[in-house]
Amino acid sequence: MNVNGYYHNQHHDQQQQQQQQQQQQFTYNKLDFDEDENELQRHINSNNIFQKEQQQLQQQHQQYQQLQHEQQQQQQQQKQISLKLLCPIHRVYCRKIQPPTGKNAGKIGYICRERECSFTNWFDDEPSILKYLEKLKIDANNNNNNSNNNNQPQSIYTPSPFNNNNNNNNNNNNNNNNNNNNNNNNN
Repeated sequence: MNVNGYYHNQHHDQQQQQQQQQQQQFTYNKLDFDEDENELQRHINSNNIFQKEQQQLQQQHQQYQQLQHEQQQQQQQQKQISLKLLCPIHRVYCRKIQPPTGKNAGKIGYICRERECSFTNWFDDEPSILKYLEKLKIDANNNNNNSNNNNQPQSIYTPSPFNNNNNNNNNNNNNNNNNNNNNNNNN
């Protein structure tokens, strides 16, 4: 009886130990699962942050491209404007010329379309043309404000030092169409 009772108790103890081991194993497995789940969540979170950063970078890149495109359009518009240079004497659009050789090589030239007009001007680059256009605009406004019913158009052209004319005493305020006058006013 005691022997059977001993075996019975021993068997019961073994069952309890097995249950405890299973319980511990389950606890360990659950902890591992929780840790894996936390790790997975961390990966998901970091991936979300990465995606947000990628979206921000893409937006910044698109904004930069749009800005570049707008700047290119503005530059193109400026070039188109610079092609339209009015002769200050005849108020007609000048013809654009670009000599390949000579002392004005590489410069941008404008010549009046009217054959009898001697208006010619040379520019180093597009910005200098724009400055000149702005000056013409201001001078034209001043001339219009100061005109006393004078129908004769006044030249607001300042002769270029590169122009070849026969003036011995040329003044920068003289009109460019007096090329053969040897005694210009020095005022």
